[in-house]
Amino acid sequence: MSLKFENSNKCLIVTHCDLAAANSFSLQDARDLDFRLNISDFDSLLWKSSHPRVFCSGGHLKFYANSTEPEDGIKANQKISKVLDRLFHVPVPTAVAVSGDAFGGGVELISCFDRVVIEHHVLVGLWQRRIALSFGWGGRTRLEQRVSSSVIQQLLLSAKNLSAYESARFGICDEVVGSGLSEEFAMKWLEQQVGFSSFPIEKIKNGCGKTEQSDIKSLWFNPDHKKILKKYEDS
Repeated sequence: MSLKFENSNKCLIVTHCDLAAANSFSLQDARDLDFRLNISDFDSLLWKSSHPRVFCSGGHLKFYANSTEPEDGIKANQKISKVLDRLFHVPVPTAVAVSGDAFGGGVELISCFDRVVIEHHVLVGLWQRRIALSFGWGGRTRLEQRVSSSVIQQLLLSAKNLSAYESARFGICDEVVGSGLSEEFAMKWLEQQVGFSSFPIEKIKNGCGKTEQSDIKSLWFNPDHKKILKKYEDS
């Protein structure tokens, strides 16, 4: 199994550990993740790699190379895209500890998380063009919530590797830390998040300016909100 799952104090910890395939993300990984999201009871999610220098090299190219029909790869990409979109919208805080290099689909995987903590030595490569492709797992749509469309286009056209600090400057990641510290900082952020009320998080993550009024209407006087208001009665 390429992904290992652990539930620690209701934090679902996902560890990518297929070093023989440079932590490529496969169709089976997507199926395993989808299953785990269905059965797990968790209030936060942390994703990490078991290797200090490899986070995710992208799609499982051996699988695609061995496919006899183009439809096989297209169907696999559609399934992976659907599962990653589900991860992106999961109604709990999520963080990723990027301790190693991420290329192609690995960047699309990074785009699924609320908090991206990256170590200073990491390279981030939007290099799909090097294999004559573009995004295929919904990564462009997700990244455009962090980075402007024109910047994403220029990065895709250049197909170059970005340093951790360049990634932060463009907005692909949120925080750059020293070697071996990404998991610690990602977990600290998650611990802070679970200290807040869970009620508004789905609206915060999935809402937009157009839904602001309907969102607040549905949240108003939720149990946590009522508890906080009670403190101000007759004060």
